[in-house]
Amino acid sequence: MTLGAFDYLLKPLDIARIRELVGQALEIRRRDLGEKHPLTALSIHALGQYYHERGDFDRAKELYRQAIA
Repeated sequence: MTLGAFDYLLKPLDIARIRELVGQALEIRRRDLGEKHPLTALSIHALGQYYHERGDFDRAKELYRQAIA
């Protein structure tokens, strides 16, 4: 799948839905894998990217720091 095709798949999702899905993934990974698992860190980072894209740099920075802790 090309990046263009991937972008096309994401367009129908609204911003609130993206936040909801990333948050759900993080909750599941925290519950099932624990706070220190690399996939949990990946979800924390993804949530940081969401806030970064929305311009909430302070929240993004906090999440990025959690992801590497």
